[in-house]
Amino acid sequence: HYQVQLYEGFDPLLVDTLITDTLFVPTQPLLLDTDYYWRVKAINDTLFIGNDYVSSEWSPFWKFTTTNIDSYIDLTKVYSSDWNLVSLPVEMEDTPYPELFPSSVEGTLYGYNGIYVAKYFMSQNEAYWIKLSEQDSVTYSGERILSSTISLQPDWNLIGGISELGELDDPNQLIIPGTLYGFDTNYTPTETIESGRGYWVASLSEGDVFLTSNEETET
Repeated sequence: HYQVQLYEGFDPLLVDTLITDTLFVPTQPLLLDTDYYWRVKAINDTLFIGNDYVSSEWSPFWKFTTTNIDSYIDLTKVYSSDWNLVSLPVEMEDTPYPELFPSSVEGTLYGYNGIYVAKYFMSQNEAYWIKLSEQDSVTYSGERILSSTISLQPDWNLIGGISELGELDDPNQLIIPGTLYGFDTNYTPTETIESGRGYWVASLSEGDVFLTSNEETET
């Protein structure tokens, strides 16, 4: 016996049906980006108590969230051996870096917030130094990111990219011209931000800049 509801109180029910399989596909459309609650109980259709089948108690409430499957991508990036500047290019849970980078040297993931800080989990909107013992191909799986708001501090900042080749929009003219640098064995000045990479940029003061796709095809 399977029930689904928009609210945890199960009133009114969106789905209230008997199923005999472990897979259920609703016939009515569900709202996008919405939390739904569901529960089940087992029924033995060979045993009766009075006029009712013998059944278990209801399970605890569980939750699932609807999303657009087309927004999920697998994005593969290749990184060099030795030091790399990296970032998460898709929306995914904070991830232990050894799971993404099997060839990473233990204890070499560092974030930056004015000083270097040793990290174990990688998060969105942040970039990191990491050292690899060999060239590594990393596949990121998650929801596509097409834009991002980046909060800058005065002086140097370490920033990450989105799921596509991106450009910074700086309406308040915070960024010191000519200070956006990528790294691939050497520092390289740039005007675009590649997905999965990290970049240095210097700011005159505290404030926000905006990273959006430049609508070119990234290679």
